Amino acid sequence: MQRTQISKDLFNKIILDRQLTLFIHSVYDHVINTVDLNNNLVTLTINPYKIMPMGIVLPEKEKLDTLKTLDTLTIGFTSSSLIKIEDEIEVVDLFVYSRPEHKHAFLSAYPVLIDFLIRKSSIDSFYKVITRAGGSKELVFSKLNTYLQALCHNSCVDETMNVFGFGRGLTPSSDDFILGLSSIFQYMGDKRLELIKVHGKKYLETTTFVSCQMLRNAWLGHYNFFIHQLLQAIVHNQLSEEILLSTTSYGHTSGMDTLFGITTGIKIIKDNSIPF
Repeated sequence: MQRTQISKDLFNKIILDRQLTLFIHSVYDHVINTVDLNNNLVTLTINPYKIMPMGIVLPEKEKLDTLKTLDTLTIGFTSSSLIKIEDEIEVVDLFVYSRPEHKHAFLSAYPVLIDFLIRKSSIDSFYKVITRAGGSKELVFSKLNTYLQALCHNSCVDETMNVFGFGRGLTPSSDDFILGLSSIFQYMGDKRLELIKVHGKKYLETTTFVSCQMLRNAWLGHYNFFIHQLLQAIVHNQLSEEILLSTTSYGHTSGMDTLFGITTGIKIIKDNSIPF
C-alpha cells in the first residue's frame, strides 16, 4: 500500500504549529492548490504525481476527491486534523545540497542534454521559442540574452529588466527556465545564484501566484522531485533517454523548459557562454 508523502519543509512547519489550516485556492482533476494563513502555497496531489516543495502526495484519489468540496481543511498531529500526520507517513527532503565536487559529471552530461533538447523540444517549448526567435518573440530573446550575458560575466542583472512571466500556464516558460538555472547553480554552489535571487525578488509578484511560490521555494533551496531525479541520474552516470523523458514529462512544457535552464546553467559554468 502506498504511503502518504509530505515534503520536509511542510512537515517542519506543521511540527511548529501542530496543525495547519489551509484554504482551497484552486481545484484540478489530480491537484488541489491551497494556501495557509500567510498565503503560502501548499499543493495536494496523488500518485503517480510526484512530491514538490510544500506538498503532499495522497495514496488514493478518493481521498483527494473528498477534499475538493471543502473551503478549508486541516493537516497536523491533532485528533481534529482532517489529514493526520501519522507514523506511516513518508517525509521527503527536497532540499538541494551543494556538491561542487560533482562538476565534471555535469560538464560531461552537457552534450547529451543539449542533444535531447534539440531532438525532443516541442514547437512551443521555451527552447524552440528562443532559438527560433523572431517578430514579437525577438523582445523575449533580447531580454533573456542580456540577462544571461550578465550571469556569464558574474555581473548584476539590469534591475529594470523583467524576464519573468513569459509564456502561458500556471508556471510560465521563462519561470521554469529560471527554476532550472537556479537549481544547477545551487547544486554547484555557484555564487551566480545570488545574482538571480537579488534580481528576481523584485519581479516575483509580476508572474503567476503558483510560479511565484515555486521560485520562492527554490530560492530557499527546495526543488521538485523531477529536478532531484535528473541531478542524481547525472551524478551517478545513469543518464538515459528514459530518464530524460521521465524528468521532462510534467506540465505542458514545464519539464522541458526546466531542463533548458539546467542545460544553460551547465554551459555558463563550463565556459561562460550560452547554448544559443
